[in-house]
Amino acid sequence: MDTYPSLIDQEDLFGKFEDNYDNFMSNIMKNNLLTNISDKIFIDFPYNLPREIKDNLTQYLDELPNKDRFQKRYSDSISKLRTRFKEKRFIELVKNLSTPQMNKKDSSLIAALLLIFAISNNDLLKADNIIDFLSEDFKDVIYSRQLIMIIAHLEAFIVDSMKIICYVCPEKMKRLNKSIELEKLLNAKREWKSILEVIIENYIQKLDCKISIKKSIEILENEFDIKIGNTNLVKIIDQSEQIRHIYIHNGGKADLKFIENTGFRDITIGERYQITKRDIMNCYEQCISLANELFDKITEKHFKNIKK
Repeated sequence: MDTYPSLIDQEDLFGKFEDNYDNFMSNIMKNNLLTNISDKIFIDFPYNLPREIKDNLTQYLDELPNKDRFQKRYSDSISKLRTRFKEKRFIELVKNLSTPQMNKKDSSLIAALLLIFAISNNDLLKADNIIDFLSEDFKDVIYSRQLIMIIAHLEAFIVDSMKIICYVCPEKMKRLNKSIELEKLLNAKREWKSILEVIIENYIQKLDCKISIKKSIEILENEFDIKIGNTNLVKIIDQSEQIRHIYIHNGGKADLKFIENTGFRDITIGERYQITKRDIMNCYEQCISLANELFDKITEKHFKNIKK
């Protein structure tokens, strides 16, 4: 195989690779921390909200109409909602939803919360919808967002890793870019970094590596000769991504493709899949394991001579 010079300093490339890895770890750890904290304070909502959050929320409601960026769009709606908010029948409804454990300020908080969420949808002020809102399972909301972000960060790290390999070994791009023009570009030394950046971006797009993590792993193995040894790890991440997919595209409801791809036979088509803490931890742990393995193998293959 013909090789082409890598005019980008190897130590700089490895430093960038380390930064990508550190950013990945930092981002998913922050997401995990946020999920664990949210998990605690949203149990039995809104009783466990810290007092300062309740106070800030009420203050936010009071200040919202005065913000210039909201004024034009929401002023009329807020005015109407405030009128309805003051109506006796609505206040009585809020009182009926209160429990003996709640003080007067907590009752006001519920009313403020409902008003905020009703700004763009007056139907939320209907009694049935209010009760539904107050009984909403926040864990489902918290866990779905955690799952989405874990996989998003992993996907970004894998793509960034592929780009790093392309910078080190630009000849790898020849298979999908067979042209005389490309040969000239790869051998050119004028504005090399800018030229190579464009070529790499085009190459990554042709690989279709953003279809799924499973597809990205296949590309890593077939195109970049980076073998992932733990097949169970890949299976768990793929299941997590299937769950993520139905939450993004189908409101969390199972379809036939989801059941077939995951092997989950205890859920029916149209039924909402309830994400569990175990689902989150499996995804979290396996994504970290995959990133660790990927970092180690790319380092060994392409940067073993770089002294840390």
